[in-house]
This record gives sequence, structure tokens and C-alpha cells, in this order.
Amino acid sequence: MYAVGVGVVIAGITFWNEWSAAQRLVALVFMLWPLHVWEERQYPGGLHYRFNAVFKLGQLDPYPMSTFTDMITNLGGRLFGIVLLCIGATTAMIVTFLVFSIAQLVLHTIFGVQMYLRFRDRGKRTIDGPGSVTAYLGFGSIAYLTTRFLDQTELAALFVHAKLAMQRRLIGDEDEGRRIG
Repeated sequence: MYAVGVGVVIAGITFWNEWSAAQRLVALVFMLWPLHVWEERQYPGGLHYRFNAVFKLGQLDPYPMSTFTDMITNLGGRLFGIVLLCIGATTAMIVTFLVFSIAQLVLHTIFGVQMYLRFRDRGKRTIDGPGSVTAYLGFGSIAYLTTRFLDQTELAALFVHAKLAMQRRLIGDEDEGRRIG
């Protein structure tokens, strides 16, 4: 799994100038992902215990969340990323990575608060935990860059049109108001 991350870094160094902005964002996600998994699993580690404890899923280790189930999820995501780098990423795919990055921030915050509440009487003083550093600094940065990218594309115009359409529905169409009144 870490080899895929190294491969993406090598591809990034080789093809960065040839890739579109969307492909660069995908590459950043897949360069960060191995570091995030390493932080969750090895240093400081403990993601699987924490996941099972927070969701009260029976055994705290090794199931239902384990290194095996985690590997399947992460490897599947990585293979998806390789496909995106090869065929090109669309704006809709970039929105998916924005949602993923925001979900990382939200979930690591929820897990951190839950573990703080659970272990504060034993000396825990912060909400940090396995994966927090790369979630906040890495995926937080990617979420920011992604919103900047989306702001410069046709998707921003689509959101404006959708907002205007909703406002018209809520306020009422001007012509329709004349017919009723």
C-alpha cells in the first residue's frame, strides 16, 4: 500500500507540469494518504481500537475495524486514484475529494472529542489521536485548495444558478405573482 504512495510521488515529480489542476489535486490526495494511514496505524497508531471504542462495536481489537478491513478500504481507494490520474479527473470527482477531505476533518474531530471524554479522567488533555495531524494539516489544506480550484471552474457558476433557482422558488416568480394578485 505504501508502494502505491511512493509511485504517485514519482509520477507527480515526472508528470506534474503535464497534469491538469484536477489531476494535481488527485495526486496530492494520494501522496498524503499513505502518510495518513501510517499515522493512524503505526505512529501513534491505535485507529482501530479508537474506531471500535467510539462506535461501541463489540470487541475493541481486532474486529470489526482491523488492519485487514482498513487495508481493503485504503487499497480500493488508491486504485480508484490511479485510474483518475490516468484518465483525468472531472470536477465531480474533485467534489468527491473535497467531501472526503472534510469528512476526515469532521470524523477525526468527533473521534478526538469522544476519546477525550472517555479518557480525560486518566490524563488525556487534548482531542488529538491517530491520524489527526495529517487530517488537520494535510486534508484541511487539500479541502482549502479544492475549494479554490472549484471557485475557478464552471461548478461555481452552477452553484450560483442553483442558489438563484432556489431563491426564485422560495420568494416566488415575479410573473406568477402578478397573475395571482
